[in-house]
Amino acid sequence: MGNEIAPCLRLRDFLLYNPVMLTRIHLKNFKLHADTSIEAAPITVFIGPNSSGKSSIFQALLLWRQAAVRNLNELCSGVSRLAPDVRQPYLFQADQLIDIGEFDQVVRRGEREIALAVQGDIPQGRKIEYAPGPTTGDLEVRVRENRLVYQRGELVYWVQSLNASGRKSWSWGPQRAVAADAALAAVGARIGVQPSSTFALIASTTFEWDGVVPPEKQLALQELAVRFQTAPQLLLRSVHPVFPLRGFEEAGYPFADAPAETLDRMALQDRTIALLSVLAYNRPVERQISAWLANLAGIRIEIQHLPGNRVTILCTPAHADLPGSLFSNEGTGANQLPFILVPIGLTPPGETVLLSEPEVHLHPRAQAHLTRLFVQLAKKERRQFFIETHSEHVLHALLNSVAKQEIPATDLAIYYFENKDGNAVCERLQIDDSGGVPGGLPGFFDQSLGELTEYLGALKSK
Repeated sequence: MGNEIAPCLRLRDFLLYNPVMLTRIHLKNFKLHADTSIEAAPITVFIGPNSSGKSSIFQALLLWRQAAVRNLNELCSGVSRLAPDVRQPYLFQADQLIDIGEFDQVVRRGEREIALAVQGDIPQGRKIEYAPGPTTGDLEVRVRENRLVYQRGELVYWVQSLNASGRKSWSWGPQRAVAADAALAAVGARIGVQPSSTFALIASTTFEWDGVVPPEKQLALQELAVRFQTAPQLLLRSVHPVFPLRGFEEAGYPFADAPAETLDRMALQDRTIALLSVLAYNRPVERQISAWLANLAGIRIEIQHLPGNRVTILCTPAHADLPGSLFSNEGTGANQLPFILVPIGLTPPGETVLLSEPEVHLHPRAQAHLTRLFVQLAKKERRQFFIETHSEHVLHALLNSVAKQEIPATDLAIYYFENKDGNAVCERLQIDDSGGVPGGLPGFFDQSLGELTEYLGALKSK
């Protein structure tokens, strides 16, 4: 007897119960990357000169996520503008994250095929009968002439039944349509998968059993099958970008008729409308962001509705009873912070924030305070951070957290990127238990020391 599983349990429900953390990323023939592997940590930092391939890691993840969520078999799909009006204020659909051009502008010069792979842990907050422990997902795709031509996947999970328990491997690939069965000895059940022709990877799952199985056991098997089916999308949807373009450009924005679930939107105007909707509808998040801003910038915020179904943010000094003023009139640095803090506040524990240059327009002290907040959230709330930075102050704060034993050295990975003859070369730097980097951080403190030496020499010569 067999049944095909309809996704009766919504993917959003599983997002609430299954926090995800990336452990490995692999790119082949993607832009400057001939063959690059990243072994991730709770805080993974990318440093190096401009145009050395750091941003390409983020772009590859977002392209795959976009193609999977949109259920496409093309990696570079382009985007299309919406027609905004009073009821629908956004410029782009929520599933459109990145517009990177044609496939020929993404594939490495002289090559025809891109390979992408991602691995991540998928622990579950809610136990289910046959899989009470964590699951690891390992996914790989190959893209030729912009089309998905190969996929491979494996789920390693902890199975438990009346007669047997232990780690099981459940995989699929191009050689057969149905995966190797995940045998559940207690009821003689098997679960299989029908791979998809799209970047979502799994079209459907099936389960079957021998003999008579009580209805409650059938329901448990169905839940397990849906969990397997949603695993690839869970892994890809767990990645949340904080784009480098941030800040308020207007005094007020259209008030959306529903709160946004994320700020994962391509256009700055759309991110701003989503941000204001989150703060307007979700008072606990507004209070949390206001408290973080009080520590980082000495201000508190509150939402104010404007005529014409518009909304804005007012701010007041954190330790003074003064009338509120428009937050959009605050300094450029303060304008950056909500666009960093709100996405982090909305990211569930165990999921990943891709953060581009958090230091932009921030005073060095604010950079350090913000970085310490990242450390705290990574440690206490299991949020994962991928940080692309050019800031010595961000690096200082992270290494100092290791030195003070706030996090172990193994929780921090720093990768140095270089562009060598059109090829991204990526090296993971060693970090000792005292927060030291043997050999130093290439291109950072030595540059500052050189400039300081020149400056002191110039002063002495006068």
